Amino acid sequence: MVRINWELESGEKIEEFVAALLLLRHPGPGNRITPSRGDRGVDVRLVHPDGIGFFQVKRFSGPLTSAQKMQIRKSWATFCSETAPHAPVKSWTLVCPWNPSNEALEWLESLTADAQFPTDWMGRATLETMAAENPALVEFYFGDGGERLHRAITSAFRGGDHLPDAVAAEDLLDAITSRMIALSTALNDVDPFYRYEIDLRAGHLRDQPLEAAMQAQTDAAFIEYRQVTEDYFRVMRIIPRSPAALQLRPIGTTIRLTVEKGSPEQEAIEAFRDFGAPFAEIPGTVASVNGPPGIHPAPGDGRFTVMALPSNTADLPDLELRLLDTNGRTIHTLDLVDVELARGLNAGVWFSGQDRSGALTFTMLMNGPDGQTEIRVEPQPIAGKSPAGVLPAVQFKAAMTTGTQLLLAVRGGPALTGAWTLEDIDQGPGPRNVAHLVEALTDIQRHTIARITIPDVDTADLDELSAILRAARLLRGEQITVPWTEVTMTLGTPENLPPADAPEAALLLVQPMTVTINGGSRRAQRPTTGVLRQCQTRRPRHRAERATRRRNPTRACHRQHRRPRRHHLNLKRAAALRRDPLPAAAHTNLPRLPSLKIVSVKSAASWASLQRMEAPHRH
Repeated sequence: MVRINWELESGEKIEEFVAALLLLRHPGPGNRITPSRGDRGVDVRLVHPDGIGFFQVKRFSGPLTSAQKMQIRKSWATFCSETAPHAPVKSWTLVCPWNPSNEALEWLESLTADAQFPTDWMGRATLETMAAENPALVEFYFGDGGERLHRAITSAFRGGDHLPDAVAAEDLLDAITSRMIALSTALNDVDPFYRYEIDLRAGHLRDQPLEAAMQAQTDAAFIEYRQVTEDYFRVMRIIPRSPAALQLRPIGTTIRLTVEKGSPEQEAIEAFRDFGAPFAEIPGTVASVNGPPGIHPAPGDGRFTVMALPSNTADLPDLELRLLDTNGRTIHTLDLVDVELARGLNAGVWFSGQDRSGALTFTMLMNGPDGQTEIRVEPQPIAGKSPAGVLPAVQFKAAMTTGTQLLLAVRGGPALTGAWTLEDIDQGPGPRNVAHLVEALTDIQRHTIARITIPDVDTADLDELSAILRAARLLRGEQITVPWTEVTMTLGTPENLPPADAPEAALLLVQPMTVTINGGSRRAQRPTTGVLRQCQTRRPRHRAERATRRRNPTRACHRQHRRPRRHHLNLKRAAALRRDPLPAAAHTNLPRLPSLKIVSVKSAASWASLQRMEAPHRH
């Protein structure tokens, strides 16, 4: 292990090394204060649950001189006047690479006698004990640790070279596995700030779901996917050893993005600049990359995607959106999940979330450069989803009309934003018709154990959709009168039919209710009762045919445990009433509000297509 020559090293290097020692040992957040005259008497901060520990680092490696004591007095006075009154101080520690004498300890105790918190002196013995626990850090600052790390990374990149030929597959796999483990171990031994995980996988990058992998929660600060051969690619994850690693050895990339003026790509870049909004597939060039040697890719062209970090929302409470009427009363509430949050270069904030069913995505661009807030409501495809799960979202969107207000709040708790009044909205009948269809499917699901899903209205037959709406009305207890000309039924006691020369009669028909959804039949547990009015019976015209049917055992009546007879009923007249039409969605014309935009960025086909259901279907 390299021995530290405290007396010869510069004060800035010792301060940086001591800060790294303290921060890498600390499991929680902390930071090193950039050296300046305005450091407020603090070089390192370690945040604890019960307060903050402050450290003042000096390079004094021998007995204190009068000038050195004066420096410590000034730092202490600055801390007491500028930092302590404004922070929850847990402790204050003077750090020097010199083991203090009793006189020096007494001097420090007298200097800090009025403190309302513990004070201490951390000397050389403690520093060297901590350094011995992290030899890689000592090598990095005072030896050739940086060069060793570079060599180890280079070796890792060549992990697949010079593998033995003509060996069994099991032996070759063992050789590759052993080599990858050895390389990861070597990297972890020489890098004090990061640890490395290296995988070699079969396949091609173009076939991998990289976007989903990048969206997953991870502790990695950097993930590199690189195609190493035609059949294999490598995944390297660089994971900080402590929260302070990114500050002590930051990873930086310089990228130049190229977009056309006035293009959607330019708008995406400006939204990223102002709000931190993610963007995808923007062309550009990597100019440089700074950080551990393992992440030094060659500069070049590419397409770039920026996503929000999942950790940005780790401390957020559960959230909900509330829709208020014109009187400020809550009419709908929608839980938000998969919440993402990012911030722009200034005060702008990008916020995104969706309802539990994934039917609606809400995006908010708040505190823009001109003070505006933009809200985007993006419907997503709902075909194949459960109607009960989607119902709150479609009802919420259908109710978003002129004069209503949106509010972001803690779920079941206080509001986080003011209420935004919605104006200039013209949704047309689509959202209201979607809500009626989903409500109907939800009602049908209550009466059957068969799984009901929302059909794709782009391909569904309109008669099928109308039948779904009509069945739901029947299940709610409504009475529907429709015209008809003929119905075929099976009678168990045909002898009870009125004679052919009888006046017109009425029959009561009870049969199972069956609804076709997505091309399949769903039977409700509740039967349908229909009254057939103003009808006459028509019996077979030929006696011989009738006699043949009576002699046929399969045509005998049900009381003889044989198949019952089939008769046709012809209608002379039919009721002229038809079912009520679908209520049309409210058509609103609302002017654009200076402080708010409601924009439908995406209009999913499964929402927009129900516009064609505005006119009721005739039956």
